[in-house]
Amino acid sequence: MEKIKDINDLVTIELPESLGIRGLEDLLKYVGEHLPADVNYNVSYFADLRYNRGLMKKGVCARKLIRTLGTLSVTGTIRSLLRSSSMAFDSFQTQPAENEDGKVKAIRFMQVPGWEIEDYRKEVIQLWSDVRREIGLGYFLGYKGIAGEKK
Repeated sequence: MEKIKDINDLVTIELPESLGIRGLEDLLKYVGEHLPADVNYNVSYFADLRYNRGLMKKGVCARKLIRTLGTLSVTGTIRSLLRSSSMAFDSFQTQPAENEDGKVKAIRFMQVPGWEIEDYRKEVIQLWSDVRREIGLGYFLGYKGIAGEKK
């Protein structure tokens, strides 16, 4: 697990590998089932459909659209259902992976400008920690390591 140095490190969960939409949805489902938590999210991505004029088949131009995915963005909320968390919840957004269109590299909880760690409710900080644990130890080292590639 990565070392927490400041509030930015606390609210950001770097993923061990970049995930596309299917992998990310699988990850969010895993977190919801194993925390347990309610997870709500909205997906947005850029898609480009280009007509490929260069495909030729037996002298005839094959009509084919080539689909390319661009930036993937997911925003949502995670609400813990653990009794000890007093129904803690927080919003999150993903950070796109560099040089990997259609993939994300991190999940970042909402940071209030000007707030220090001690300004956040302890239940919210615990939620961040629980989600980090489920992603790192549960999903990537446990579930995904056993189930194999899920992208």
